[in-house]
Formats: sequence, structure tokens, C-alpha cells
Amino acid sequence: MSTDSLQQILMFPFRGNGWQGRFAVACLLMLGNYVIPIIPVIFLAGYLVEIMRRVILDGRSPELPDWSDFGGFGLRGIKALGAAFILNLPSAIFIMAGLVLSFMPSLMVPFIDRFSRDATGLIVFLMLAMMATMFVMFGIGMLFSLLIGAFMPVSLNHLAAKDSFLAAFNIGEWWKVMRANLSGYFLAWLVVMGLYMVAMFAMQILYFTVILCCLLPIVMSVIYTYMGMVAAALFASAYREGQSRLTFHLPADVDAPAA
Repeated sequence: MSTDSLQQILMFPFRGNGWQGRFAVACLLMLGNYVIPIIPVIFLAGYLVEIMRRVILDGRSPELPDWSDFGGFGLRGIKALGAAFILNLPSAIFIMAGLVLSFMPSLMVPFIDRFSRDATGLIVFLMLAMMATMFVMFGIGMLFSLLIGAFMPVSLNHLAAKDSFLAAFNIGEWWKVMRANLSGYFLAWLVVMGLYMVAMFAMQILYFTVILCCLLPIVMSVIYTYMGMVAAALFASAYREGQSRLTFHLPADVDAPAA
């Protein structure tokens, strides 16, 4: 990805005819999530999937679609969020198991005095075993979370490209695309993480400012909306580049011809 392409992606939410209204609607949906959870995000997720589809299928520069197809956005949003939920389920199960085990030792403390010294030793051993198991569960959960986070973008890219819920779980297909452009996905992750760090720093400043703290939900909605749009375009561009390399049978370190 060239510097010009990166700059174009970073600025695309603020370009094109009618971008102000389209960006404002997306921000309002993100803000509405604070009032009515999940439902507004479904349509926003579908909107981001549409951005991916246009980049991947049409080979065009990223742009903000018109908000005329709310039904389509809602359907694609349900697919994307449903796939993300299922992909994150293994991590959530281990972390929840760790949380349950973290409360068990404290629940056992009142029973220690009711048993003999030998039984007390056994209970202490069980408490230590549960605490050790808790850390193991947390560790496995975090490992799953990191792995899923690394592969989630290409999985959702594949869902967008195929317009199919099951495509997100077709590891054999989307792994080939990702492997063909690992550097592109790595660069996309670096940019997204950089934007996230800058955003967190800006929100911390607002958080510690008494007057501007009241604007934090609005600012967060704008920032998260912008980051979602840029991330969708970045990963979709990486996916399209990977597809091109597979089509032209190019090695991973050779740029594909422009579409």
C-alpha cells in the first residue's frame, strides 16, 4: 500500500458528494447505541460491510454509501455481528469460566472453620487449585482473543465479498487471501492500532477536563465511527490486494497490477 493510497483511505470519510450527511447519520447511530444498545450498531455494521463490498468487488476507491438501503444494511449487519459473536465465543467461554472460578475461593472461606484441620488443608489446596485454574482460563481466553482479533478482519472481509454468513467460517478460503498479503494486513493493523492510541489519548484529555467531559459520548461516537470506516476500507483494500495476487499467481512480496 502506497503512501498516497493510505492518505486517501484516511481521508475518504470526509470526501465525496454528501459526505457530511452520510457521516452524520453513522455518528448518530453510534451515539444512539448509548440509548438503545445493539440495534443502531446493527445498521452501522451493515454500512461498514457495504464499504468493504464496494472496495473488494468493484475495485473502487473507498467512499461513503448512501443511506438508502436500510434493510440491506440491517441484514448484513446481523450477519457480521452474528459471525463476530460466534468467532469470539471460545474466548468468552474461557474468560467467563475464569471469572466464575475467581469467586469460588472467597465463597469457600466461611466453611474452613467448620471442618477439622485435615479437611481445612484440603480446602486450602482446592482454593489454590481453583486460583491456578482461573489464571490458566484467563490466559487461554486472552490467547484466543488475540488470535481471533488477528483473523477477524479477513473473516469479515470474506463475509462481505461473498455476502454470505457462512463465508466468515470458511477458513480455507480466506486464509489463502490473507496469506497472499500478510504484509498488507499487518500494515492495516498497525494503522488501526495507531489511530486507536491517538483516540484514547484524546479521550483521556477530555475525560480529565470538567467542561469538555460532558461531550465525551459525542466525541467517542465520532471517533469510533471514523475508525470503523477507516478500518473497513484498510482491511478491504488488503483483502482485494490478496485476491489480486492469487489471481495473478504472484508471490507475497510482489505487488499486484492495479485493478
